[in-house]
Amino acid sequence: VSPSTAVQVSAVLCAVRTIAEGVAQMPVRVVTEDYDGDKVRRTVARDHWAHRLLAKAPNGWQTSFEFREYVMTAALLDRGFLGIKNTIANGKVTEILPLPMGSWSLEQPTGTWDHFFRVSYANGTSGDFLPSQCVFLRGPSLDGFKALPALSAAREAIGLSQALEKQQARLAGNGGKPSGVLSFEETLSPERRDKLRELWQERFGPNGEGGVAVLDGSAKFMSMTMTSVDAQTLESRRHQVEEVARAFRVHPIMLMHSNNTTTFASAEQHFRNHV
Repeated sequence: VSPSTAVQVSAVLCAVRTIAEGVAQMPVRVVTEDYDGDKVRRTVARDHWAHRLLAKAPNGWQTSFEFREYVMTAALLDRGFLGIKNTIANGKVTEILPLPMGSWSLEQPTGTWDHFFRVSYANGTSGDFLPSQCVFLRGPSLDGFKALPALSAAREAIGLSQALEKQQARLAGNGGKPSGVLSFEETLSPERRDKLRELWQERFGPNGEGGVAVLDGSAKFMSMTMTSVDAQTLESRRHQVEEVARAFRVHPIMLMHSNNTTTFASAEQHFRNHV
């Protein structure tokens, strides 16, 4: 399970978009605080470089919304988000350069608490950056340094969702039912067996003309039936949506998934709880 394959599961894509877009649409303000006795007066620092980067545009090709959306997407699908600060002489950061997912790693020298980031470039070389040179956002961690990859932790649930979707796609491609067995009393040569299989598939397969099959030579066709109750496909796929929702800690209703017990009042509380 990788970021590119995980988002092919609609529940994962919806969960990531729900969180990323929800954070990205919130307003960002850098403020200054002035104290007058016990009172605090806050003013938006519109001329500060940090406000221009976070509230307007962090670089030359992303808006503030697009940047924060990608930050959250990388934090959800990868080991966190890493961006490189482009800093001039006076310490002012002019832009934040986001790195593609999977192109960097967090390294720790043996026996120290220090750490740095190693970035792999497209030409095969690499570069090391100190934490002060980067913007790093990670999710939950098991060691306090490296983030716990959400996809690795929930790979079984996501993998099962992928398997169920592929199984349903194969079933739909087969005309919504399993195939059958075409048998003959006499022994068939390999050439005739292949020709009969191709002819039967062309005429009575998923995209065939159908109609009434006329069999000769003591031929028999036995259909392999499978009921939806036996397959439990719908119930399994609904359950996997809930499993994905647990992994990303969003309520299933935010993944366009609800059951018959959901009312308007309970849905409203679910939305409030999500916020």
